[in-house]
Amino acid sequence: MKRILLYLPFFILLTIFSTRLIVGFKETLHLGYDEAVVYEISKLPAQSIFDTVQAEPHPFGFYILVKALSGFGKSNLKLLLTFIGTVLTFVSLIIAQKNELLEKYKLN
Repeated sequence: MKRILLYLPFFILLTIFSTRLIVGFKETLHLGYDEAVVYEISKLPAQSIFDTVQAEPHPFGFYILVKALSGFGKSNLKLLLTFIGTVLTFVSLIIAQKNELLEKYKLN
């Protein structure tokens, strides 16, 4: 049973990602308010982005990443950022399990 629970976070992550991917391909994804604001700010020149986001919770690099990937279009950008976030979370889970951090900090 403990072995099954060890892989449960990966299964949940894969299920959520698959659902978002299927919905993203079948439906036109619309950006939420905060996503639309980030997208519009990322269209500015780099210095203007830096001046604009000094009080923003997202790091400056996030806006540069969105700026670099904005050529894919809004819906594809949302799917791409979902994919990148999922991969980073997946890698983080692997590292946490390999180093037994989930058990150490009682996150399981």
